[in-house]
Amino acid sequence: MVSEEATETLDDQLLDDDELATEAEEPEGLDQEALERRSAALAQVVKFGDPVLKSEAVLIKRDDTSPAGLELLIRRLQGVLVARTYVMMDYDIRTSELDQATKIAPGLEGPTVSPLHREGWAAVRVMVPRADAQRLMDELWEIGARAILVTGIHACRL
Repeated sequence: MVSEEATETLDDQLLDDDELATEAEEPEGLDQEALERRSAALAQVVKFGDPVLKSEAVLIKRDDTSPAGLELLIRRLQGVLVARTYVMMDYDIRTSELDQATKIAPGLEGPTVSPLHREGWAAVRVMVPRADAQRLMDELWEIGARAILVTGIHACRL
């Protein structure tokens, strides 16, 4: 995160009071030297690099004993790990396209399909792999799905 002081300093170095810049467009009225100073200053303020720390959690138990609550803890941890790899996808679609849509995104055990108040339409909810969500949204849109929403899952039990 860039500090307020660094932002003010950067603004002072880069722009006169009458010159404004937005994120969406290149600043107008700046000569080549000012643009180079701006790029150099931004490069110094915003730096991304290697992760500071990578870690791993390991669950260890003794012998063949199982302390009370161990199975519950394992189930909860597995639920969180699975939840990180999936998202919930909701969308509306004409019932005439429902079979095609459920072939594109069948969910884990099948989609939840509910009729909409609007005649000939259904609301569909499926759990899909997070990595495939954007592609699936595109494919569903192409066959007529609308109001496509993707939400994260914090925990689950499968």
